[in-house]
Amino acid sequence: MTRLSELKDLLFDVELRPLFTRIGNLEVPARDSQAVVDVKGNRVVSVVGRGYRLVTHKAALDLAFNCAAAAFPETKADHWQVMVADAPSTGGTCCIDLNLTTSALDFSIMAAT
Repeated sequence: MTRLSELKDLLFDVELRPLFTRIGNLEVPARDSQAVVDVKGNRVVSVVGRGYRLVTHKAALDLAFNCAAAAFPETKADHWQVMVADAPSTGGTCCIDLNLTTSALDFSIMAAT
């Protein structure tokens, strides 16, 4: 199965839309489910529960940069860059590795033990 590894391919806009099912000739809403849809491609990325809170990959990435900076106070959010991105072809989930672009952190004391 094809994988997505370019960040540009993962930062697409998504929205939640109602999900319907067909029972005989009748189309009815699936009350407890909804679809996450790629807005530009107009394709279903995943099916989620009614209480699902949508977080785009871009918003999650911004949170990750801020989290990395909070975990390592010697750094700032813009000191981090995406090193690796990996996702299934649907783009419904993704894993992103961050890399520090400065030498603000010194782990030399760890090597001495």
